[in-house]
Amino acid sequence: MLGTRAYTGTAEPVVYAKLNNDASYTATATALSAPFCDTSSVLNLIVTKAGTATGDQVISCGDTTLSSNITLTGYVPAVLGTISGWQMADNPAFTLATTVPGSAGKAVLTPADVTGLSVTTYFRAMIVGCPTLYSNAVVVSYPTVTWNGVWNPGPPGPSDNVTVTSGTLTIAADLNICSLKINNTATVTVNPGVTLTVNGAVLVAGGAPGGTFRMLDDVTFPLGLGAASLMQNSATTVNANTGVATYERWIRTRKFDYTYWSSPLNPNTLQTVSPLTLSDKYLKFDSNTYTWTFPVNTTTMIQGVGYAIRGPQTGSGSSETVLQDFKGNFTGTPNNGDYTVAMFRPSAANDLNFLGNPYPSAIDADLVMDGNPGVMGAPGVGTTFYFWTHNTQYVGGSYLFSDYAAYNRTGGAGTAPGTFVAGGNNAPPNGFISAGQGFMVKATAAGNMTFRNNMRVAGNNLQFFRLNPSNEKSRIWLDYTNVNNVEEFKQLLVGYIPNATHGYEDGFDGEVIEAGSTIGFYSLAEQDNKHLMIQGRATPFDSTDQVPLGYRATAASTYQIALSNQDGLFEDSLVGIYLEDTLLGVIHDLRQAPYQFVTEAGTFDTRFVLRYNNGFLSVDPSNFNENNVVVFKENEQIHVETSLVKMKSVQIFDLQGRLVMAKNDINSQSAILQKVGLANQVLMVQITSVDGAIVNKKIIF
Repeated sequence: MLGTRAYTGTAEPVVYAKLNNDASYTATATALSAPFCDTSSVLNLIVTKAGTATGDQVISCGDTTLSSNITLTGYVPAVLGTISGWQMADNPAFTLATTVPGSAGKAVLTPADVTGLSVTTYFRAMIVGCPTLYSNAVVVSYPTVTWNGVWNPGPPGPSDNVTVTSGTLTIAADLNICSLKINNTATVTVNPGVTLTVNGAVLVAGGAPGGTFRMLDDVTFPLGLGAASLMQNSATTVNANTGVATYERWIRTRKFDYTYWSSPLNPNTLQTVSPLTLSDKYLKFDSNTYTWTFPVNTTTMIQGVGYAIRGPQTGSGSSETVLQDFKGNFTGTPNNGDYTVAMFRPSAANDLNFLGNPYPSAIDADLVMDGNPGVMGAPGVGTTFYFWTHNTQYVGGSYLFSDYAAYNRTGGAGTAPGTFVAGGNNAPPNGFISAGQGFMVKATAAGNMTFRNNMRVAGNNLQFFRLNPSNEKSRIWLDYTNVNNVEEFKQLLVGYIPNATHGYEDGFDGEVIEAGSTIGFYSLAEQDNKHLMIQGRATPFDSTDQVPLGYRATAASTYQIALSNQDGLFEDSLVGIYLEDTLLGVIHDLRQAPYQFVTEAGTFDTRFVLRYNNGFLSVDPSNFNENNVVVFKENEQIHVETSLVKMKSVQIFDLQGRLVMAKNDINSQSAILQKVGLANQVLMVQITSVDGAIVNKKIIF
């Protein structure tokens, strides 16, 4: 529409217009009534816009600034007024346009004026007045591919801006693109196990109905494809993503199991993850006061912070005894860029901090340590991460600290044998921390740590724990189990690692967290005698090296130490792996079979040694003595266990020497005698081996 002003005399008028181009018009004066007559003549009406903007450009994916200047020509400040600023928008209609910061009064935009570009952007100059004047639009674009049921002009590549205009796009194979824009009513689904790499931003249209962006997980945990992964530019420090996405994570859990979660999207509440969990069963750990707190279920999860959430009270996952499939749901904008979290170390003993992976992709624990020296140890050394596995079923007692798997530079140690429970977290951590997972980490100093995009890794999002051997490391995993109760399980790791020493180091050695554990199994650090779940030792490997092992048993019983896995030098069967029982004078080849032994209840730090050279490899029957015979009562029964020596008979006498009970022809290493009319008294138990050796033990019944 033309603007007008009063016209007198012969001067040509100036007309201001909201047009894109200059133009000439014919002015006609018309008589209102007789006797006036019509007259007309051609006048030059100058229609003026804000000026002509020049500088269309195509920039490479990953570039976030202009490649050259955008210049406004034909702009007359004295006539039009001062430029109030430059507008920018992701569409030519300038819907939801924003103003370029600091652009007021500028006739030229330089690359320094415009940062953070990630999608095709339109720019125009603006002069606020009556009317408001605009220049034409300049287009700064990335190569663009659209989807509306088919790709146009063709499948996208790493340099392409992708816009999904309508329909449903299912990404079923790894895809690398420049940016992703999802318009209203359009849907993008990333299938389980697939990595979508977006070097720029992800923009999901808001409003109703809005665009839909879904990242899926595989319900067949832990043997399926794993969760989808969204990778983004490692140089990004600020989240440029917009809109709402959904991310799902399948686990197996029971009603009383706690799972350590962290949100890959924001904002996301605790209740969204598990809406059927009781309102007082959401936990957060305050590392400064070293206490658990109870946030309300509507609490928004902080990026990079871990939260413990108990299983749902009803519905899927609510069984008290049986592991069931449960889907944790997250909604919000995908996290991207830097996230800083405070770490505390109020004392040397209270050094655990509850963190979490903030991204919708896996992160590498080694890269997290390397990127945060000081609070996470010396460069190249690092610290120890602990992962809650909830493998031990809660039966009304305490949650067991033995359910923490551990990882550091030496490797990972798990909390359950691989055949324990299908779907349990059986394998040791491999250093890849999956999306949605919270974890504990030891702070070596107080201060801030930062998660960054360059710590993210594609794939590796199948489950929390998988074994990932390294040729630079030579490692042995040993499992300690109660033969009569396989749920009593502990694992330790001994590894020979470049840059490690035989002394204690946070990044190569991980202490056992044992409060509430029914059994214990550990190696002992040299010099300070720390109990270690993971021990890194110096290279090169020396076959004469010996590692003392300790164990704890809360009940007398038969236990087993088994070789669980090995890598590096130990993959070669020419390198021996032996367990020395100093009590019995036995050196046992763990490559051939597990080693079973009987023990009283207690803590024993001098009985076993891990060694690599062979010796006498058999049981000497002459070693059959009271040290390798255990007699205990349980469930109104008398149990007798021997270590590798078979019994012929068991006879029980009272203090007067009368035979009160006997069992013959046993031919086994264990025997159970039922209580028969025995009052509380001291009994003498006589055990005879198949070769005639006799051992006497006292028991109070």
